[in-house]
Amino acid sequence: MTAFAATLALFVPSPFASHTAPHHATVHRTNVSHTSNAPHIHHSHAQPMNVAVASWYDLGGTGSCGQPAQVGYGFANLSLPCGTRVKFCYNGNCVIGVMDDRGPYVAGRLFDLNVNLRTALGCGGLCEVHWRLV
Repeated sequence: MTAFAATLALFVPSPFASHTAPHHATVHRTNVSHTSNAPHIHHSHAQPMNVAVASWYDLGGTGSCGQPAQVGYGFANLSLPCGTRVKFCYNGNCVIGVMDDRGPYVAGRLFDLNVNLRTALGCGGLCEVHWRLV
């Protein structure tokens, strides 16, 4: 098993996992009315989400994946391949981001969110985000 596969196995739920995930493992949209166009995540059909600490960064230039920094909903991670799409949820807000940089380099943090993604999620500083690969 490669180092990447071993790292990814720690954070990605097994496709063979039981469909009876504990209630706290799913994310509910509490601030979205049923008449809005925003997606509603129904608890009985939602896939389990992982939880991680995310910080944020506000740097210019070009990210490690060759993309201009701070464009779109980007994030940094030390092990996911460039271009990986991840759904992040925080405080009832869910946004799909694209991995476009390397980091964070601080122990205990799995993601660095760019300012656009941080703002869309409503994260003011360090945030405990729910996430899953899409």
